[in-house]
Amino acid sequence: MREVLRIGMLHPAVAPISAETEGQAITYGTGMAVGNAVAATITWNRTDTSHYGDDVEDARDNGIQSGDISFTNSGITQEVRTLMLGDEQVSASSGEYEVATDASPAVGFGYIRVLRKNGVLKYEGIWLHKVQFAEDSIEDNTKGESIEWGETVLTGRILAVRNNAELKSRVMVHKEFDTLAAADAWLNDKANI
Repeated sequence: MREVLRIGMLHPAVAPISAETEGQAITYGTGMAVGNAVAATITWNRTDTSHYGDDVEDARDNGIQSGDISFTNSGITQEVRTLMLGDEQVSASSGEYEVATDASPAVGFGYIRVLRKNGVLKYEGIWLHKVQFAEDSIEDNTKGESIEWGETVLTGRILAVRNNAELKSRVMVHKEFDTLAAADAWLNDKANI
C-alpha cells in the first residue's frame, strides 16, 4: 500500500484571463504571486442524479457542474486585490482604491501542493482554469493582551471551460513533480509569470 500524505501548500499564483475562445487554450495575461499560502479547500458541485429501472438504480451521473474554493493567505498586496477582486484605483497620485459593487473578474489560479509518498517529498502543481473570487467578510480585532493574526480569506466559484478541440468541459489541471523547482516552473508557465 502506498502512503500519500498532503503536508503543505506553497506559492499561490494568479493570472488575468486575456482571451477565452471555445475549443482553444485560454490565454492569460501577466500573472503574479499571491501572498503567502495558509490554506485552500476545493469543493466540487456535482449533478448527482440517478436513473431507476425495474426498481433499482441502474445508472448514475455525478459529473462536476462547478466548484468552490476557499483560499486563506497572508500578505496579499493591493496589486493582487485589484487583479483578483476588481478593486479600482481612484487616481495614480491619491493611493486610494475603491471597492466597487461590480462582479469581480475571472482569473486563472493555482498553487503547489506538497506531498509525502512513502517518505519521499513530491510536489503537485494545481491550476484552476477559471475562478471568480470574492471577499465575503473582513474581520479586524484590537490587539488586546495577545495578538490574533489576521489573514485574508477569499472565496471563489470555479467555472468550467471548454479549452480543448473536443469541447469537453474542464475545471482543473494538475501534475506531480519530483522537485519544487520543476513544480514552480510549471505553475509559473500556467500563470504567465
